[in-house]
Amino acid sequence: MVQSTKKKIGLTMRIIHAKDYDEPRDALAQDWGRFLAFAMPEVLWFPIPNLGSESVDFVKQWEIDGLILTGGNDIGSAPLRDLTEKVLLEYALSNDLPVFGVCRGLQFIHHYFGGSQLTACPIEEHVACRHIIDLKNHPNLSDVIQHSEQKVNSYHHFAIEKQDIVNNMIPFALCKNWVEGFLSEKQKLIGVQWHPERERPFRDFDRILMRHFFKLKALV
Repeated sequence: MVQSTKKKIGLTMRIIHAKDYDEPRDALAQDWGRFLAFAMPEVLWFPIPNLGSESVDFVKQWEIDGLILTGGNDIGSAPLRDLTEKVLLEYALSNDLPVFGVCRGLQFIHHYFGGSQLTACPIEEHVACRHIIDLKNHPNLSDVIQHSEQKVNSYHHFAIEKQDIVNNMIPFALCKNWVEGFLSEKQKLIGVQWHPERERPFRDFDRILMRHFFKLKALV
């Protein structure tokens, strides 16, 4: 059998509880399939079940080339997911694999590196609304950031204040004093607080950012 040369990206999933069933379930928004078809059509992607420490064996079998930590579940509200993402992040770091965090994913990376407790942010500014972010030029994103601001969606109750960001993360997107995007100085880590998969229509900015991070050629 000829092995595929396509990149393989694993996506973590939220844990939900179905009404009238004592049966926790892993879930991934259908938006992700549509967004990835738009942003990275040549990539093979698959959802990673919440298996705790056994999740590493799962992704080893698939030989992933990168990881997306998706949104949903506040940190601490789903211990099995917290453990799953912790061991996956450790595996990615030890194998020099890129990790892209979305909303909770950004917060989880911050938490993993010892970041301080998240701060409740103004509901009227950050929950089910849109707002402007200021983009800061960064040498690693010079091909991505072409404008000084973007309007993004926002679905989070908690966020990271600029003064609380962990030392090895550099913010590249801010909303007032709130960190909306960061990337690591040393590891292949990036996080955004907005949800690129929820935009309608999907945005070229998010596609370019994700393709740049995962080192994919520009789409013609």
